[in-house]
Amino acid sequence: MGKLKEKQLNLFWRDRFKKTKNPISAVYHADKPDWYNYFFHKQKLKIFDSIISKINIKKTYKVLDIGCGYGFFSEKINKSVDEVFAIDIVDEIIKYNKKNASPGINYFAMSATSLKFQDNLFDLSFSLMSLQHLPNSLKLKAISEICRVTKNKGYILLIESIKPEEKSAHVFPLSYDSWVEAFEMNHAKLQLVYGAEYNYLLRFAGKFFSKFQTKQSLIANSNATSLISYFKKILKDIILRFLIGISYLTEPLSRIIFKPSNAHRCAFLFKVSK
Repeated sequence: MGKLKEKQLNLFWRDRFKKTKNPISAVYHADKPDWYNYFFHKQKLKIFDSIISKINIKKTYKVLDIGCGYGFFSEKINKSVDEVFAIDIVDEIIKYNKKNASPGINYFAMSATSLKFQDNLFDLSFSLMSLQHLPNSLKLKAISEICRVTKNKGYILLIESIKPEEKSAHVFPLSYDSWVEAFEMNHAKLQLVYGAEYNYLLRFAGKFFSKFQTKQSLIANSNATSLISYFKKILKDIILRFLIGISYLTEPLSRIIFKPSNAHRCAFLFKVSK
């Protein structure tokens, strides 16, 4: 059953990457405009940098990127260490990455549930919004594997959704406590947590855009396109940018007022203690 679910996941992402021309949009929200996805990517970079800055990374570190996609974060961390190993379940992406890889990055088509690496190999392992796409039974297996290949006193960085009620056909988030418990069961102790996307305006903005897109598709299919629909599209874009801008202006204040468990996503830093 596990292999069947992984095969379905592979097919989903393979189809998604083929249909979406922009790599960043393919990784984030394929149904949203590129600027929207670049914005989310920039925010994730900020969170990643913030957590990484807390680790005394050495040039000799071996690093594992689980669910690397097009390797944006593999390329980024590669500037600080000698060797990066990056895996993804979609072999077409790995083939693409290998053609464009920087020296020091090794790409492998591999499932997170069955890592073909020896125990205690990596000083730092990270997975950014990848594990949430695994059904829970596979997710727990992947967490066990990640902890197995990470060295004692090594670090594990995770950025994931913590809202189980927002699961969809290909997203299966755990709650804040469940993410922590799953790693601590595998001898990884929580060191630091960073909340992100507190403001519900951001969620509303995404839903607003998706609803608008559906309506526009119906209009287009009826051949009733007009100048009015064009201006509606511009208005939608302005509203979306405004909502997202307001949301992120309130993020720093939200982190002061609210607990990380009140956010939509969290960045977790664990330290392995075997």
